[in-house]
Amino acid sequence: MRDADLGTLLPRTVTTPRGDILVRQAVQADADAVMRMHHRCSTETVFRRYFTVVPALSPVVQGRLMSTSLSLVATVGHEVVGMAHLVEDGPAPVEMAVLVEDFWQRMGLGRALAEAALDVAELWGLDLVVVHSLPSSGGAHALLRSLRSGALHPSFRTDADGFVETTIPLADARFRQPAPGSVAS
Repeated sequence: MRDADLGTLLPRTVTTPRGDILVRQAVQADADAVMRMHHRCSTETVFRRYFTVVPALSPVVQGRLMSTSLSLVATVGHEVVGMAHLVEDGPAPVEMAVLVEDFWQRMGLGRALAEAALDVAELWGLDLVVVHSLPSSGGAHALLRSLRSGALHPSFRTDADGFVETTIPLADARFRQPAPGSVAS
């Protein structure tokens, strides 16, 4: 993990129509709650996040999820209902990934997790993050376009495997001019 004090960024409370959610950095003690959250997710939700259907997380995958460069959890009481990650893999750009269990989708939780992850990425001094998604993930693409009130102007391209790779520029985003053809908000 990068050395940075996240105390100014996390934890944070997110108000949703179903109540307040706490977004914080994950700890190893969250592992069982993360496993339970994955069991509550539909096959489609799991497929949209991992691009494969996995009936349960293996201990190896579980360990990787909990030990990425940054793992955030959204909690209701002792239950994890969403996660976000920043994953560093060598010289490749840092990847951001978000998963919200079905019952909590469309409540602003994915946005809150993504915004918190971007706050950390900016604290770390990153110029950009990438997100990989399925071409049919229109909701995720709309969310990525709307982050930071639409000021980031992400670019979308289909990679050689048919997945959408979204590049989200971060450095000095508030001073950027809108991309040609886009509407400023």
